[in-house]
Amino acid sequence: MRHGAEFSVIGSSREDALFSYIARSKVATSRYLVLALLTGAYVLSVIDRGIISVVLTDVQNEFSLNDTQLALLGGTAFALFYATLGIPIARLADRSNRRIILAASIIVWSAATALSGVTAGFWSLFLTRVFVGAGEAGCTPTSHSLITDYFRKGELARALGVYSAGAIIGMLSGFLLGSVLAQHFGWRTVFIALGIPGLLFGAVVVLIVRDPRYDSPGVASAPPRLDVPLRESLGDLLGNPIYRAALFGHGFSLVCFYALFVWIYPLVERSFELSKTAIGQYTALALLFGAIPGMVLGGLLTDRMAAYNIRWRGWLPAFWVLVSTPLYYATLAADTASLLFIWFGLFAFCINMHHAAAFSIVQIAAKDHQRALAVAMVLLVSNLLGYAALPVVAGYLSDTVFRDMGANSIRYGLAVVGLASLVGTSFFLLAARGR
Repeated sequence: MRHGAEFSVIGSSREDALFSYIARSKVATSRYLVLALLTGAYVLSVIDRGIISVVLTDVQNEFSLNDTQLALLGGTAFALFYATLGIPIARLADRSNRRIILAASIIVWSAATALSGVTAGFWSLFLTRVFVGAGEAGCTPTSHSLITDYFRKGELARALGVYSAGAIIGMLSGFLLGSVLAQHFGWRTVFIALGIPGLLFGAVVVLIVRDPRYDSPGVASAPPRLDVPLRESLGDLLGNPIYRAALFGHGFSLVCFYALFVWIYPLVERSFELSKTAIGQYTALALLFGAIPGMVLGGLLTDRMAAYNIRWRGWLPAFWVLVSTPLYYATLAADTASLLFIWFGLFAFCINMHHAAAFSIVQIAAKDHQRALAVAMVLLVSNLLGYAALPVVAGYLSDTVFRDMGANSIRYGLAVVGLASLVGTSFFLLAARGR
């Protein structure tokens, strides 16, 4: 990639000093333990954001909702505040103690998840989902920023790949636990039982995780460049063609995965005779053997290939998103449940192979005082597209244009929004060219 300077803005002297401090410090724990805790927080966040898809049909029956309202609950309520509040919270993370911000975020979203189990209708459930999104807005930007302090650039994609695998672990855990709880105890118990553990985990983060900026005297006693206005930071990021291409490439590429994440239970329940527990088990297996290897191997492959030619950070995600697209449509076209989950597992592997590469571009292209903000911008775009907008478009098309298709109406709605992945491929090719 050209514009090589934009990929080395994480100053080598400060990086070496931070790494040296982390390696020798008696205060900071093992960086791998920190990575494990950050990944654990991500697991909990994805469980809490995703379990609503497990109970959408139950909520629809109790509150008499249509598909558009289901999509608003399953995606939009969460994504609007998750995406928009990510900017100010990321700004705070770039200027404050990230350990405290992360712990507070965990406690807020966990409490909101538990409260979802005592809601009385559409609007009260919508409101609790809003607060789940508001709390989770502080998780990934803060964690990515910390990971970039704990790991060198040559290790960054694999570390981010491990962290990103937390999303898949959270999905499959949520599907398995949520399905069993919903099957035996009802949908309200799902929210309460899966929200409460996060309150304890937040306390663990406060006690164990350390922010190198505040625990490394003489290295980075305070975050750098506190005086940079938000407008200048945003302008600097969006003016970088490589960052801009990764921003939109990742956003459009994830549309298919998010859409299936929101609609997988209604999609299967309407077409096949499977219980919630069975759907949860099959979905978990597909994610376990597809998505998790994709996340981890994608990071390892990216770091290895980028050592030979940095353009691979753009070429690899473009390739994997392109390959995943026909697998997405094969999932929608499957005429048996077994075939659907096989195709879904293959799709999940390929689409998640791009994840670590995309975020490694983001972290390397961002300056030190912009790292959390850079991630928040990516989450803003990907969640507005993938959660807030296009799953609702799929639901609306199911209710209107394809309503005469009966149980298959949502398949056709999802088929339309899947075209967004081709746009994502194009942006990653631009990233590889440095544009």
